[in-house]
Amino acid sequence: MDRRSILIDIQAVGGIELIEKSGNATVGFYESAVDPVYAFIDIKGEYEGIPGDAIVAALTDGIERKHPGEAGYLLWFASRVSTFRDESCDPWFLYFTRRMCASAADLKERGYDPAFALECVIENGEFLQSTRGDGFYADMQKIRIAEDMDLFCFQMPGGGSIFIIETPDEYVMIDTGYGIYYEDTVSMLARFGISDLSRLRRIVITHADTDHCGAAGYFDATFYTSRATIPILVINNRAVGSKSSNCALEIDYTLMINSFAGMTLPDPENTIILDEDTGLKYDIFPVIGSMDINGYRFEVVLSCGGHQAGLFYLICRELGVIFSSDTILNFDSLNDSRQRYNFIAHYLITSVNVDKKRTRLERDALFRVAEEIDGEMKEKGGRCLICCGHGALSHLKGYCSLESIGGIMHYTHDQT
Repeated sequence: MDRRSILIDIQAVGGIELIEKSGNATVGFYESAVDPVYAFIDIKGEYEGIPGDAIVAALTDGIERKHPGEAGYLLWFASRVSTFRDESCDPWFLYFTRRMCASAADLKERGYDPAFALECVIENGEFLQSTRGDGFYADMQKIRIAEDMDLFCFQMPGGGSIFIIETPDEYVMIDTGYGIYYEDTVSMLARFGISDLSRLRRIVITHADTDHCGAAGYFDATFYTSRATIPILVINNRAVGSKSSNCALEIDYTLMINSFAGMTLPDPENTIILDEDTGLKYDIFPVIGSMDINGYRFEVVLSCGGHQAGLFYLICRELGVIFSSDTILNFDSLNDSRQRYNFIAHYLITSVNVDKKRTRLERDALFRVAEEIDGEMKEKGGRCLICCGHGALSHLKGYCSLESIGGIMHYTHDQT
């Protein structure tokens, strides 16, 4: 077992000198060049056949009994977080632990359970680790949207969906999913015949949340996004450009999810900013550009920034297709695991939308757009296809409600 150090802020235990020894494991002090004194548990292999992890558990339990409260709990939290990071003695680990504890304290002031908040952080990291590799799965839908165009929807284990439009000449991707799933995504795409990624020439990033763009840095393609998305990516704060931009919970959540989920950035030299003043609108939304995909016009429609500044939709009126990003979601189609995972974000930042009022306005407006296009498609014998940021491909069911469509294939790597 590699040597690790488990760290907590010594101030959290009132300056108590936690110096105890148990075989090869030692509790002592760590002096940081960038932070105050920290306590640590140092593990070196095993002692008399007892693995280092077991020694840490025993020591943590012992410290908790001697000094009930924050000391033992923070040691537990730090030890669990260290399993997601190769070097737990680095400045990132010290900073991360402190920020997560600060978020827990902030949530406590808002009436939330701080211990449960830290447990949610651990659950998030463990979920992402357990759903990669052998634990990876996805739900896939494939629908023909034109004579020579197929649309693939891949619902990932956690986070937003990935869409691929296949034409005779190229693949166009709408949102990339988490970076931590990149290798799994490539294997999955190949299983469905999308193996020549040199044909993946364009990637649309609907907004800057890492579950929609975190794998961007791995792909060699031209990226398309909005102007307001860029500072969110650069500053590493999902609330930049909104009234919540200075909210510590938003900043700390971005730090956590981008770290755990393997956030990578699109190549700035190969990124096209969509910011055209077309003078056109869909209801309350301005059209800021368009893309030609296999001869069909897909318009780029800017949201009001309710979920996140810079978020936009991709709408092809002729085909009756709306990529609604995170404004319209089909939560009813999510399995229990995905619903639980989504709950974590809601708990840690109290709302996944940076502006709740705007979110309600734009959701109602986008449903009005969908109803109008659905009416047009019905006259041609079709329906409006809504490609939700989370959940299955859908049709309108009634006022502001959806129904999943088409067959859904469950994918795992071990399928033959």
